[in-house]
Amino acid sequence: MRRLLALLLLLLGGCALLTPTPELPPPSPLSSRQWQDLEARLRQAPRKVLSAIRHEAQGRLASPPQGTLPKNDDGSDNPEAILADLILHSRAPLLLADDSFRQRLNLVDGSGPQPQTAFAQALAGFLLQHDYSCRHPVFSSYFQARYQLSVATCKESLPFLVASRNEGLQSLRIAPERLHAIHLLFAGQGGAMASRFGHVALRLIICPEGDASPEACNSNLYGHLVLGYMAHVDEFELNTVKALSGQYKAHLFAFPFMDAYRGYAIDEFREIFSVPLALDKEQLSLLLRQLDEIHWRYEGDYSFFRRNCATLLQDSLRLLDPGYAGQPTLASDYLRPDSFFEAIIKTPLVEGQRLTNKEQAEEDGYYFSSTEGYYEQAMLLVRKSMTRPSFADIESYLARPPAVRINDITADQNYFERLSRDQHLLEAQILLEELAIFRSERRLLAQGSRYFHDFGDQLQDSATLARLEVNNRAFFKQCFLQSIRQVTAAVPMRQAIPDQDSPLPVENRPGICKEDGAPARLNAILHDINQQGNDQWQRILAASRLLEETVNNILVLQELNHDSTSIH
Repeated sequence: MRRLLALLLLLLGGCALLTPTPELPPPSPLSSRQWQDLEARLRQAPRKVLSAIRHEAQGRLASPPQGTLPKNDDGSDNPEAILADLILHSRAPLLLADDSFRQRLNLVDGSGPQPQTAFAQALAGFLLQHDYSCRHPVFSSYFQARYQLSVATCKESLPFLVASRNEGLQSLRIAPERLHAIHLLFAGQGGAMASRFGHVALRLIICPEGDASPEACNSNLYGHLVLGYMAHVDEFELNTVKALSGQYKAHLFAFPFMDAYRGYAIDEFREIFSVPLALDKEQLSLLLRQLDEIHWRYEGDYSFFRRNCATLLQDSLRLLDPGYAGQPTLASDYLRPDSFFEAIIKTPLVEGQRLTNKEQAEEDGYYFSSTEGYYEQAMLLVRKSMTRPSFADIESYLARPPAVRINDITADQNYFERLSRDQHLLEAQILLEELAIFRSERRLLAQGSRYFHDFGDQLQDSATLARLEVNNRAFFKQCFLQSIRQVTAAVPMRQAIPDQDSPLPVENRPGICKEDGAPARLNAILHDINQQGNDQWQRILAASRLLEETVNNILVLQELNHDSTSIH
């Protein structure tokens, strides 16, 4: 059996072929003026490091190699390129990449340049760039530890690219002093293949502006962020072969905690555990900066059974959490997120005691129960109250078309009249329709993503959209196409943490997309465009119609609440 499993993994993962180390490019010539210039810039470098660089430079000055001088685009000297070239060709042990650097390179770049080339470029930047610790905190910490020196602490706020369900792609800057804690977050088992063993990530507990009290920070749920390693599935359906063989790319994504709560606890009926990492304020600030560099730079292969959210997070914590290496139970990788979470909460790395009492943990914000129980109670109450209910459980309730659901409600005269008098029953009925909205929105996005994947060029054709009135055309692009592009587009990346002046890719979704009449407006626009003869477009129209009708159901029910208030 073991041989069969090994053969299967080999076939899915491909054979790892040994490749020779690529030859270094020939060294560049160095003039006396260039070296004097560079040496002056290196006055603050560690003495032994400068000595090793000087030795390499003197060899070049004595026997100038053939080649071209490194230059900037404007023709001026490029000191950083000159220094990197000297480091790259030096054989001094002090200037060679070690295992610790290789591990950090893999953590930050995934499948980046050759280690020695990357080391030369990184060390040159560390020695010459005044803001290197702000742009590259992972490597800055490494060089400080290796060469036993310290640099000024970076004071800049940190940019994160946040993918929000309602707001689109947003750039959010976080001041490290607003970080109250970092939690290890675990979402329990889900029904899909990708969530069978749960999901593990990090939750940033961000304080509201002007209030750093623990109570304010912990209750600022809409300001919290989740950072998690996930596969970038840029297509409508998960491809099982790609998932098993590592053909999806992994990134450290950021998204609002409330989006995570809605997705896990409401959409998928999964429970969420959230326990603080045992770090002091200085360690928290440094970890936040290092995670931000990975967030902007990392791209690596993602395999659901070998390189997944759990193994990638373990790699990160093993290098970035100062206490991780001292935990014998975490010495080996846990391939399953649930196994990793179960192991780490028993260590002093996290405050696992917060979960001892689930009821207290839920009250304190360390545990979020699945909402399935609330919807189950609402469904049972509604079913018990109706004269002849035509559903047996939540799924059979949601499976009925919204027009049928509202017709059953209004046709049941006793039940309909009771809704006007019984606030608790009305809230239960509305709760079920709100769950139907969540499912309808997801269905519409999925059908739109599938169409965009297959027929996107037709949809964006100027003649197709030209039929729309100008305001409707803008609404369609902002409220429909933009949501789909967020799924299918490439992940924006940078070679370093962007500085304060760097433009960032942002696609804020305007307020009109969230107005009460937005679903009806979108449905009307989709019918105006109507791609005749395209079966997938008809599925989009059907999904849009179901969403609009479900919204209308809630409006009818809310009017009952208004009428009841007026009577009393």
